[in-house]
Amino acid sequence: VSVIETEDSLSIITDDSIRQQLETEVKYQAADSVVYQASASKVRLYGDARVDYTDLSLTAAYIEVDLSRSTAYARGVADSSGKLRGKPVFVQGSDQYEAESMSYNFRTRRAKIQGVVTKQGEGFIHGESVKKTAENDMYIRDARYTTCNLEHPHFFIQASKIKVIPGKK
Repeated sequence: VSVIETEDSLSIITDDSIRQQLETEVKYQAADSVVYQASASKVRLYGDARVDYTDLSLTAAYIEVDLSRSTAYARGVADSSGKLRGKPVFVQGSDQYEAESMSYNFRTRRAKIQGVVTKQGEGFIHGESVKKTAENDMYIRDARYTTCNLEHPHFFIQASKIKVIPGKK
């Protein structure tokens, strides 16, 4: 395991056996703390956590990376008033998603996302449960489409299920 330490963060790069399963290195860092559990091949990142892999970036208040399963789980944390802060923000290419929680598989490039908000074209899509495929298609349950950029939009079109093909439909 390679460890890179800077003034305000710590980065750990996966060991050689895990590197062979993936296209490239998974790089991660956190402002508060990094807990590496070698026996389970897990890394827990606390406080302004960030994971970078190929063309994607994931930031959140808390991220857990399971190196043996090639997955990352991210979520926000509640502050003293109960408001969720540090929500996961997933950026891949030109697509950006903000969510309450998400799981991502580095090998299959699939994600499961809860409470997503994403901009598509001139509108915004809010969804309760999302499955994102390797081709970036999204299958969204309990979706709302709106042109209002508020967290709780004043108007929207609601659907029980929708499929989004970014940049097309």
